[in-house]
Amino acid sequence: MSTTGLKEKLNEILAEIPQNVPTAKMVLLVRNDGLLVAAYPQIERLEGVGAQLTAIYDSVERMTRQFKLGRLRYTVIVGENATIVILKGEKLSLAIVGEKNLNLGFVLTTAEGILNRAHELLS
Repeated sequence: MSTTGLKEKLNEILAEIPQNVPTAKMVLLVRNDGLLVAAYPQIERLEGVGAQLTAIYDSVERMTRQFKLGRLRYTVIVGENATIVILKGEKLSLAIVGEKNLNLGFVLTTAEGILNRAHELLS
C-alpha cells in the first residue's frame, strides 16, 4: 500500500470514533516515541502534540509504577470544557479529544479496537 493510501486508510479508521461518538472532536494516533502518525480531522500546526501526549501518559505511568498500582491502561484528563483520553498500545498510542461530557465507556471500547486495527495496518 502506498504512503498516501496508508494515510487515507488510517484517517478512515480514526474517523470512526467521532462518527460514532459525536462529542469526540479529534483523534490522534501517535507512535510511543511521540511522533504523530495521523490525526482526524487533519489540522495543521500539530507539531509537538504527539510528544506532549506521550510525556503526559509516561509521567502518569511512572507514578503508577512508583506506587505499585499495576499496569496503566489509559489516562483521562478533564478540563473545564474538554476531556482527553490517552490509550497506549504496544507501539502506538491513541488520544481522543472531546467535549467535557464525553462518553468514556463507549469511547474506550471503541478506541481499543481502533488502536488494534491501526497497529495491524502499520505492521
